[in-house]
Amino acid sequence: SLIIGEKSSVRYVTYQNDEEEEP
Repeated sequence: SLIIGEKSSVRYVTYQNDEEEEP
């Protein structure tokens, strides 16, 4: 899945399976 978020004032964009969600 496409995850776009913001963590610790650092933006990260990751493409991975819906089963996994890591920055």
